[in-house]
Amino acid sequence: MWYCYAPDRKGEHPKAHLSNFSGTLQADAYASYEKAYEAARIQEAACWAHVRSRPLLESLRQWFEETMRKLPRKSDTAMAVRYALGRWKALMRYCYDGRLEIDNNTAARPLRVVVLGR
Repeated sequence: MWYCYAPDRKGEHPKAHLSNFSGTLQADAYASYEKAYEAARIQEAACWAHVRSRPLLESLRQWFEETMRKLPRKSDTAMAVRYALGRWKALMRYCYDGRLEIDNNTAARPLRVVVLGR
């Protein structure tokens, strides 16, 4: 993760900061990034935190509930849907509190080394 502060939102800052960068940039929809994506040396990875689309998530919950009735009880998909439905209130908390991340991958990622080393 890298963060670079600029005192204003002028397009010259991203242009300068990204001049030697190639790879994937995960960022918001700041218009000044669009030029960087055009050259194809930087791929855009959009930010789910800016979506927080409650109506879509409620539709997803309805789909989960309908689909759950059709799935074999012990299937991997049923286990994933059951996990989501059982934690729905906690999953939705992300939509109401902008301080929350969409996942805990940042904290969990370092633990993979421990698990893989078992």
